[in-house]
Amino acid sequence: MNPDGFETVPPTLVGDGVTQRALGQGDALAMYRLFSDPEVVQYTSVARFADVEQARQWIQRGLDAFAEGGMYRWAVELDGEVVGTSMIFLIDRVHRRAEIGFAVLREQWGKRIVSRVIPPLIAFGFERLGLHRLEAVVEPHNTPSLLALQRCDFRQEGVLRQRSFKNGSFQDEVVLAILRPEWRGSRT
Repeated sequence: MNPDGFETVPPTLVGDGVTQRALGQGDALAMYRLFSDPEVVQYTSVARFADVEQARQWIQRGLDAFAEGGMYRWAVELDGEVVGTSMIFLIDRVHRRAEIGFAVLREQWGKRIVSRVIPPLIAFGFERLGLHRLEAVVEPHNTPSLLALQRCDFRQEGVLRQRSFKNGSFQDEVVLAILRPEWRGSRT
């Protein structure tokens, strides 16, 4: 059982036609398909997968982090097909904050799937984990993700200059956040 009282896997999150269910080893091929696409990985902190074994290892690291309470990772399903992944990670229980992340298959881009993934992540973070702040870190040129987060009431807080190193150069990253009192589902 992880520190939040979940037995073996994160709970399923459902919202607006999208299901987020526990990511497991059976999803290795789907995650390989997702993270072997250079167009997808350019917007993530995940290094491009060369083979399915790398996907299995990535999934296992997430399962291990879940057991310790440091990460929740889901497979994103649309009409029963895995089309991406979502996560809450870098959970800081002292300061009651965490970061969210997501990625979807390139052929699903433009369908506003991420806008349907984010609200259940927010609800889970605030209601089930008792967090006060959720953050997202996005590449400045990833306009669709920036807009999806803003549609879900995340506010841009600033730019972290040259925060990541990708493709041989340092890259800026945009920080967005939502506080529990700002959330539409908040009762406080």
